[in-house]
Amino acid sequence: MPRVVILTALPVEYRAVRTHLIYLEEDIHPLGIIYERGKFITSSQEWEVGIAEVGAGNAGAAVEAERAIAHFQPDILLFVGIAGGIKDAQIGDVVVATDVYGYESGKVGEQFFPRPKVGKSAYALVQRAKSEARKGEWLQRLSSSPVPQPRVFVAPIAAGEKVVASRQSDVFQFLKESYNDAIAVEMEGFGFLSAAFAYPNIQAIVIRGISDLIEGKNDDSIEPEAIRQEKASDHASAFAFQVLTKLPKPQEDSQTLQVDTSIQIDPSETLQSKRAQLRTIEHELSNSQQQTSRDDIQYKEKYAAALRKTIREDLNRLSPLPLRKYGRFIGRKKEIKNIKSVLSDFESHPIIAVDGIGGVGKTAFAREISQHALEAETFAAIVWESAKPEEFTGTDAQPTFTADVDFDNLLDLIGRKLGYFEVARQKNTEDKRKLVSRILNDSADRYLVVIDNLETVKGYRNLVNNLNGMFTRSKAILTTRKKIAEFRHIYSISLRGLDSKESIKFLRSVASERGEAGEIIRLAKEQQLKKVYEATGGLPLAMELVVGQATCSSLDKVLDRLQSINFQLVKNPESAEDVYSNFFKFIYWDSWEQLSDMARDLLISLGTFDLTEGADLDEIIIVSDLEEDQVFSASGELMEYSLIHRDIKDSSMSFFLHPLTHRFVQDDLVRA
Repeated sequence: MPRVVILTALPVEYRAVRTHLIYLEEDIHPLGIIYERGKFITSSQEWEVGIAEVGAGNAGAAVEAERAIAHFQPDILLFVGIAGGIKDAQIGDVVVATDVYGYESGKVGEQFFPRPKVGKSAYALVQRAKSEARKGEWLQRLSSSPVPQPRVFVAPIAAGEKVVASRQSDVFQFLKESYNDAIAVEMEGFGFLSAAFAYPNIQAIVIRGISDLIEGKNDDSIEPEAIRQEKASDHASAFAFQVLTKLPKPQEDSQTLQVDTSIQIDPSETLQSKRAQLRTIEHELSNSQQQTSRDDIQYKEKYAAALRKTIREDLNRLSPLPLRKYGRFIGRKKEIKNIKSVLSDFESHPIIAVDGIGGVGKTAFAREISQHALEAETFAAIVWESAKPEEFTGTDAQPTFTADVDFDNLLDLIGRKLGYFEVARQKNTEDKRKLVSRILNDSADRYLVVIDNLETVKGYRNLVNNLNGMFTRSKAILTTRKKIAEFRHIYSISLRGLDSKESIKFLRSVASERGEAGEIIRLAKEQQLKKVYEATGGLPLAMELVVGQATCSSLDKVLDRLQSINFQLVKNPESAEDVYSNFFKFIYWDSWEQLSDMARDLLISLGTFDLTEGADLDEIIIVSDLEEDQVFSASGELMEYSLIHRDIKDSSMSFFLHPLTHRFVQDDLVRA
């Protein structure tokens, strides 16, 4: 079932959204956040809808959007609420944001110099909103028939941390002068879209109803503020659900087991209890006597299928795949076919190693393979662990490695993610190894264990040796920058850059995910994109960074600079590390020169933190001496250049550097 999450800031907005849903029930986040989950049923499809009230402010909206994304993993993300009208729109009108300007971003000297940061709504949703605005069918969803009829504007809006209530205010004058195409102002949209930006496979948009007129007059004697807010919320939510009605059904990420839906498994049953029931039923079916009625056999088969389905669902909750932070997966068809063949063959290699230079897409490739395996039901569950990446220490920026993932705690992790918590209680590593081997190979189910960034584990070759013999029915995938082909029990595959055609598809795909910001690349001629391929050697991360450069500079300028880099040596990854590093230094220095002072301060501060754990908002404020709104603005700027990403980790918003960005900060900036 397709899934949408709708966020609101105020109770009046939340109530307006809630009226469009049925079968509502509470859904409590592990942190204690209370969502509601319900259904919205149209003539053509049924949507599962999660709703939340997140409070005012861009920073809070970003944090809560990240949490909701991680919790619900939606296809569509909406922010629905009220706004103040700057121009054109009247009270009750609806504004669908094409862009949301973060108007408080800039540089303060003797005067304030704005450096606009822009959040983009999803292109497909904007086009659908324009179509529905023309038709007027959405008016039938209103709870009343207002006169005059409200209009819909699809246009830019502005967002900051201040409530703008007067047209005489400095902020209002600034908006009129610097953002004169914005027709409304609010406080959450920029943060919301900045959070959504990290998830290109999720479409997001901001929809607002006008409750106040900053430039005009608000006569409370005629229509009190509470009534205006209720009207604006009602109109915004009505239009949001009209848009949702006309959206095509998203592609399903995974196949659903075909089971008899009349059979219900008690939700209070533990995973261990379900497994025990399934073993009993399977034993009875395998030893059924001829006198057993056919109806009884059929019921047990259906009940066993229902148990298997709920067990798989439980395992997917215990051990989910990492969120997919890319849109379409481009290329690698031959490699995927080969890996699928090895994974499905019991007699083939038990362990697969995927090696390649940094930025070639090993993690995305392993995730794509894992998703295919789940969809095909080749495995009952995926155990995914990312080993601790390389980190730099001190002023000399020398790499060190830590044993964050060793063999003993890897065994604990496998047990925990498969629901066998007794593994951690074993007396020693050898006892753990024997128990995990039985779990992986003696049950009816097969499992896939993925260890990402293997080369960063201290003594990783010993770990690989210890894995030998543990996989017969189940399988393992290891991703690494360093080849480990000398192990006979390992099937080794090396990833190189994408070829010319795949690279052009990749560039256009990444550009499309960025909406209008990627238009330069999306509309570029094939010959221009071939030059990008030739300069980058088809490395996905390199090409993604070039797309980021092209959003802020002309493609010709980017291409001219790329011509000075001889990147074809990447065809031999074993000897190309220096050329590879020089290329990224070029990319980062060009970005560095265009960053604001706040963004530079934030980037340098992030370089002092652990590469895997990142840094939360409070830590960044302490180290960088930036205010919360400055951190938020600067992080949006860095995300535009693909220098960092944000995520929810340890109950808060965390900021992470790409590994190559971290190398640039430590090797180049620290020594500069």
